[in-house]
Amino acid sequence: MLVDSHAHINSTAFDEDREQVIVRAFEQGIRLILDVGTNPEEWQKSIKLASDQAVIFSAIGLHPNDADLWNEEVQSKLERLLSSDKVVAIGETGLDYYRMGSSVKKQKELFSTHLQLAKKFSKPVIIHCRDAWEDVLDVLASEGKDAVGILHSFSGNLDHARLGLQLGYYISFSGSVTYKSSSGLRETAVYVPLDRLLVETDSPYLPPQPYRGKRNEPSYIRKTLEVIAECRNAQLEELEAAITSNAVKLLGITGLPD
Repeated sequence: MLVDSHAHINSTAFDEDREQVIVRAFEQGIRLILDVGTNPEEWQKSIKLASDQAVIFSAIGLHPNDADLWNEEVQSKLERLLSSDKVVAIGETGLDYYRMGSSVKKQKELFSTHLQLAKKFSKPVIIHCRDAWEDVLDVLASEGKDAVGILHSFSGNLDHARLGLQLGYYISFSGSVTYKSSSGLRETAVYVPLDRLLVETDSPYLPPQPYRGKRNEPSYIRKTLEVIAECRNAQLEELEAAITSNAVKLLGITGLPD
């Protein structure tokens, strides 16, 4: 059994063949996909997908690039939707200093609010970070200590991973760990304890090496898993079982399809 701990199946990139993408994932042994909705329009789509598909669960939150959209009405809507049984996580949230779609101040305020909501609703939080590792870890150390969650599509260095682990977070690797230039990421994937390790596609982004230049999808996740298994000198089946167990435990999911 495989899991994809972060995908955007609700994306318009899948509008033409979404059903086939889900079928291909199931045929590859994937029994859990965490679909992430990053704005109010996507929240509804993600929850609908999760309601219709036994293998899909939803995470909803406002992406840091959209922090300017945040207001009381948006927060109220998010809190209402968090009561859905198929919404098992909050996010993605965090800081993005690459695109800077919103000011640092607004991003940090939104990040803090999401961490507070994660604790209020007792749901794990999905952390996005781009070019902002020191600030992300500072916020987590000050306001996210009592939360649990995932450093998604990890792109930091070994020190960043060490601090994230000390704060109690899981670390998830996407297809970027398979790239020739990502030797540092592979070293970090070896360092992360087996009981804190996750993998994801971040579909439709970051396809693993054999599929670079193509749209990514959950059925490609085995390539990422194979590279990590090789780096760790681990049996693929052992790694697969551990990662599945980690995801199910963190997200509080029971009753996955056979």
